[in-house]
Amino acid sequence: MAETRSWSLKSRVALAVGAVLLLGGIVVLSVALAYGGQAAREAYDRLLLGAARDIAAAITIRDGAAVVDMPASAFQMLALAPEDRIRYRVTGPDGATLTGSDAAPTPPRRDGAGPVFYDGAL
Repeated sequence: MAETRSWSLKSRVALAVGAVLLLGGIVVLSVALAYGGQAAREAYDRLLLGAARDIAAAITIRDGAAVVDMPASAFQMLALAPEDRIRYRVTGPDGATLTGSDAAPTPPRRDGAGPVFYDGAL
């Protein structure tokens, strides 16, 4: 006759507690990673918005043409993220590039006011 081995109560409780802790840990880790990623994106967007506002404040009109005198503060803000390569472009009302890279992708069109944040590929 074959003997069946049953798990002790201590082993079953330990297994159940371990499973609950593992599942809870996975949920907490995934939520923390998602929240951390979102917080990092928002902080980076604020950094870029600050640099863009500094650049916008430096736009002047000379002899009927828009001219940008790039402020050092914009470069200092962009330098706070040294591992990220940032391409920017400031365009005039006619769409001509005033400063920055012509290769930088243009933002998507949208209605309304306020800043537009987007990712682009070169």
